[in-house]
Amino acid sequence: MSIFWTIINKKQTTLPAFDKKGIKRNVGKKNSNVFIAAKEGNKVFSKKELSDFSDALLKDLTKLNKNLRMNNKKQFTITSATGNAEWELEPLFMLTNVPEEAMPMIFKLAKKYKQDSIAVSNKNETGASFVTPEGKVTDKYKKMVFDSEALYSTDFPTGQRFTFKKQKYTESDITFKEMSEDAAVKAFQDDGYFDYQKRSMRYGPNLSKDSIWATAPARMFVAFDGETPVAVCGIAKYKSVLLGAGIHTREAYKGRGLFGLCVQKVLSEKGSKTLYINVANEKLAEMGSFRKRGFTDMQVEELPEEIQEELKDTKYADQVQKWIKSNTGSWFGLLKNDIRKKRDKARMFWVKMGNQILQDKIPFLEPKKYVKYSNLGRDNKRAIRFYLEDGLDKPERRNAYYSKLQEEMLRSSNVRYDVEDQSRGDR
Repeated sequence: MSIFWTIINKKQTTLPAFDKKGIKRNVGKKNSNVFIAAKEGNKVFSKKELSDFSDALLKDLTKLNKNLRMNNKKQFTITSATGNAEWELEPLFMLTNVPEEAMPMIFKLAKKYKQDSIAVSNKNETGASFVTPEGKVTDKYKKMVFDSEALYSTDFPTGQRFTFKKQKYTESDITFKEMSEDAAVKAFQDDGYFDYQKRSMRYGPNLSKDSIWATAPARMFVAFDGETPVAVCGIAKYKSVLLGAGIHTREAYKGRGLFGLCVQKVLSEKGSKTLYINVANEKLAEMGSFRKRGFTDMQVEELPEEIQEELKDTKYADQVQKWIKSNTGSWFGLLKNDIRKKRDKARMFWVKMGNQILQDKIPFLEPKKYVKYSNLGRDNKRAIRFYLEDGLDKPERRNAYYSKLQEEMLRSSNVRYDVEDQSRGDR
């Protein structure tokens, strides 16, 4: 088929992008789709540069279609869209029903345009995989859906917002394998992942790398999704107690319920012994990830004297121990129907505010006091994404998160407050 386009805001936009029914049909299970962006990762570019990237990629895709036609091969449909990711908006294209023999060229284009990965959804799949230009799958999503409230999405000129839904793991989706701490580290490294380290490598400065907490022999339990190690947790025995040996989720698999499954695994392995956990990560402590699973304040004097000595004068964000107790919370359902409408309105407000922030709009009073999202540092951006995503599912935390969002973006407290504000909204 021939590709037509119109010039809108100096960016070439394909005609199929304006066919609402056609877009919905193309993303159906009977078709395959590839989503490829035209700009490099989280780098910031001017509107003209983004337009040039879009035009160049569309030209390359059109040329590839022309070669297919000349060889009597079926062409694929090119639909232009905008990627609404965690960084600035980016031009991208949805390619429907790319012939198998043309996929190597698509991956070459991904490399040419410096893409970390492209989204690939095969026929009869409800989800998609993110694949590097070298062909390695780095992430998987269970579903692809239209969702007007999505924080991250592929936005079409028709107003349709398309997003990927991450798979939430259940016990039946993973297999735990018990091994030593050294073997656990090796399992991840053999799979090309190096962010997980032994306790003696990651502890400090508050807790010595030679401490009992770091050196007591541990039983580690590595969670595998098929052949891929996706998370790890462990416990170490010292005298009459058990010490937590840490929980780590592989970067691309965070937010899918693996943390909770690891806590559940550790608790199932501890038997009747008391398990003590040190939480040195302030954000993890703030999230209440352990407390909501039944952990309560640790009584340091219950620990062996040697460990008490090591913990002396050590100040952590949180220190907890496991204490089993019953807590049904059944009364929460009493007012469910009465507050549903109010809750929905509050959710819509939260989504709207999140979209404004990610699109470099300041939703707070006195906007000049704040730094736009695209000009923030990486850690600030990560914190903001956490507050927005966690607040979406946990409305009781939104008031606190609202203040924390302001703190992350406040010029006077942000290390990048002096960056000239040249985000996309001002260009």
